[in-house]
Amino acid sequence: MMRKIFVCLLLLFALTVSVFAAQEYISDGEELFSGAEKQQLSQMLSDLSNQHGIAIVIVTADSFANKTPVDYAQSCWTYGQFGEDGILLLFSMTLREYCIYTAGEGRSIFNDTALDRIEEAVVSALHEDDPYGAANAFLQTIQGVFESKASWAWKTPLICFGVAAVIALI
Repeated sequence: MMRKIFVCLLLLFALTVSVFAAQEYISDGEELFSGAEKQQLSQMLSDLSNQHGIAIVIVTADSFANKTPVDYAQSCWTYGQFGEDGILLLFSMTLREYCIYTAGEGRSIFNDTALDRIEEAVVSALHEDDPYGAANAFLQTIQGVFESKASWAWKTPLICFGVAAVIALI
């Protein structure tokens, strides 16, 4: 009896893990990416999302269902069930519109300066009619934001200690 319960729990856990691991971080409704591009982007999105503990998502759509880009992005986030924390890039080559949406912890990670960097990189590629370039620029810039935050992580306590030492000497 105990063995059956253990096996059932083990199977339930395995199913839960496999469903969680299968989370899609890309939705190409406008069919802008080739199969290989979509697979590569999906892998990079999954890796970054898992590495940093927030969802990083790309959505393309040929229409926003009579919504503003911000409202449509928020709907995508909500119905995509990506969790509380993350960032989503929404764009439409047909409508020539885009939106970068942040949720939860994503709002503090991607402050205005970071969002400006991301927007500049993405818009540059979109102006060149390069959706894959825009998606790739989005990911590369996000990686740069995480790396710059990590480089300051060890400097902040050092700076605080230095300021405290100067104040103590005075």
